[in-house]
Amino acid sequence: MKKILILTIVALLLIFSVKQTFAANLNIYIDDIQIPMAPHFFYVASMKVEESKFSMDVPPQIYNGSAFVPVRTVANFWNAEIHWQNFSISLSFNDVVLDLTIGSTTAFKNGNPITLQAAPYISNGRTMVPLRFISEAFGCEVHFANGNVYIITMPLKIMDREVVSVQNWIGMTMGGLRFENKANISVNKLYRLIRDSQGNEISAPDYFCRLVPGEFHNFYMMEREISFMESAGLEGLVIKRFDLYIRVNDDPNHADLYLHQGTDHGKRLIHDVTHDIWYKVTSDDFLRDFWEIYDIGEWELILNNVV
Repeated sequence: MKKILILTIVALLLIFSVKQTFAANLNIYIDDIQIPMAPHFFYVASMKVEESKFSMDVPPQIYNGSAFVPVRTVANFWNAEIHWQNFSISLSFNDVVLDLTIGSTTAFKNGNPITLQAAPYISNGRTMVPLRFISEAFGCEVHFANGNVYIITMPLKIMDREVVSVQNWIGMTMGGLRFENKANISVNKLYRLIRDSQGNEISAPDYFCRLVPGEFHNFYMMEREISFMESAGLEGLVIKRFDLYIRVNDDPNHADLYLHQGTDHGKRLIHDVTHDIWYKVTSDDFLRDFWEIYDIGEWELILNNVV
């Protein structure tokens, strides 16, 4: 009986010790963008509220001197694919494949073993993985300062030219607004969304413009211009530009033009202006995904010449 009591006390002490080890007030920044705690919401064209997946529903934690985050956070921010097999996790991003096992300090990068400072574990039903190991394996820089973690992601390259920012121009009847975002994570995710949403090449539509003439049915109106820049600012050099179009249906009032109703498949077009190639959008949720990514990072207004 005495032995059982001693073992019980030891077990309780271990549990208390683990909890104390996990406790941490830790903020994580990717390209100076703080990862928010869930729930985090964004607006789809300022009309429909959605919950963003770019957040954490379990706080970041310190365990054995390493920062841990939910594996879904890593996958969502890096567009990494996750594969599960029992207690093993495989993360794929670009040409890097990481294999980790819950409870094991041995991980693999493209098949090569690496010893972790601390093993992945389960917390509040979430699989927690070491942030520094995964970030550096995916080509990022990681810095700790003032109790925070700062991750610098790799810049996007298009045709071997480094992208420093992405600009979004919205045309009005007279003039327009131009915004700019310099965060690598925003630039990469927006470019990937546009690239991955392109279907087969198509002919240019019969009717398209940035204004909506009421006499045409199935007219394509330009919603915005997205430019990936080699140098920032109004005089910056454009590497690649895409114009995004939406089909105006037969409703003469166009009341549902910006509402997210039903699929976006075929309703939107992407015009690769740089190469003058048109594509149908193949994504069913292009509008939602666009605004979710647009919600990441700071967009600076660099031009307002609306009359």
